[in-house]
Amino acid sequence: MPSTGGPRSTGARGSYETADEARIAALKQSDDPEIAGLAAKIDREEAYHRMHAQMWFERLQDEPRFQVALEELRPLLDVRDDHMPELPELWEEMTMVRRSVAGATW
Repeated sequence: MPSTGGPRSTGARGSYETADEARIAALKQSDDPEIAGLAAKIDREEAYHRMHAQMWFERLQDEPRFQVALEELRPLLDVRDDHMPELPELWEEMTMVRRSVAGATW
């Protein structure tokens, strides 16, 4: 049975930040200067989130439930082929306001 609660959600957040950092690093190496520049800006803005995740990792790293959660989540780090089934609904909700701005080109 998968672990639930704090250790799993903290592990998921830390795992996401690790994977996100790798994706951003790859974009920063883009031959397109606009993409590389935007990725560098994103990287600077994400630094706080990575620090926060690292802080919690350090606090919980010896907690057995946290270790179990990390092992359960590890296989998901490199899964990028398909989106989660919840994505279309979440995307709709997250972009609704942007689409409601007249003349906006997001």
